[in-house]
Amino acid sequence: MLNVLRFDRNEAVENGTIEIFSLIFKLEITANFIGILYYMLNVCIDYRTRGSMNNIRRIHQFVYVTCPINHIVFIVEKILIIWDFKEGYNPNTYLFQIIQFIRLMTSSIGFMCLPAYAIERSLATYFLHDYEKENRSYIGYTMSFLIYLISIISVLVCTQFSTTFYPFLVLFMSNIISYIVNIINYKLNRYYYNCSLRKLHTYSLTERYQISENIQFAKFFHIFALTVAVFATVCSLLLMLTSLSFTASEKNIFLLSFDTIYTIFILVCPYLHYKNNTTWQHEFKKCLKLYTSEVKCSSLAIGKPSLQLKTTFGERMNVGKNVQTDVYFSQLTNSWNTTKPNNIPT
Repeated sequence: MLNVLRFDRNEAVENGTIEIFSLIFKLEITANFIGILYYMLNVCIDYRTRGSMNNIRRIHQFVYVTCPINHIVFIVEKILIIWDFKEGYNPNTYLFQIIQFIRLMTSSIGFMCLPAYAIERSLATYFLHDYEKENRSYIGYTMSFLIYLISIISVLVCTQFSTTFYPFLVLFMSNIISYIVNIINYKLNRYYYNCSLRKLHTYSLTERYQISENIQFAKFFHIFALTVAVFATVCSLLLMLTSLSFTASEKNIFLLSFDTIYTIFILVCPYLHYKNNTTWQHEFKKCLKLYTSEVKCSSLAIGKPSLQLKTTFGERMNVGKNVQTDVYFSQLTNSWNTTKPNNIPT
């Protein structure tokens, strides 16, 4: 029987805190409703920017699709609690068990995404010569399936053994290993990049693009992994506390803290993706029609930057409109080995 996320309404009524909890629940319901609209916007932007890192995008969508499900189930649960329906807090009801299962599973999926990203980028490094060229969609689908499978197993462990310690331990260790794997991928791709600069090896244009993409994603992964690890650790610890021998009032506070922190987590992660993705930023501005005629005119002014070019390692370069082309191709020539491969006729 699942009762890890059970809010003890009777205890809150007895100690006179139900009104305070109800007010906070209403605020959380509003935040989760906004989260559903937030998800729709992100899906729209993600669809418009498709074309690169296809397997990363597949994993991202499989993980992110659970967020609106979590939002909806959360809203239903809190409304049931506020209106005093026993299905919202009585573990002996069927609907309560369904709500508990869905919330735990979707929460676990959100925290288990790091290993999938790390493995996918490792394969992108291994198949450097033709990773995006060949159809390897099975990688993204397999990683997504494994995330769902492990999450379901974690919930079943919580059900059978009434503990959250072992799922927490697996989650904690997998996140640490994922972070280490990402560092290895970053150093390996940087080594390939430096070999090209020193003319120790000649890479094709496809390989150069893949190396650059791997390096840029690894730099983003450092920030993203740290964020996920912090939220996952705090939320898992709060769930562990709810399963220990604390008073019902203290467990209600732990559960409220978990709800608030997890809601923040599923709102912050897409923002991090947006903040570190210039393509997303461009499409977001187009969706909101922020490009006014005044902005367009100012971007064409001589001496003012109209494009943010970046090096392979994400360093920004302020380039004026009149020299964009020259600087770009100069950067491309200097950054990569321009020696022709031996097997290509001159």
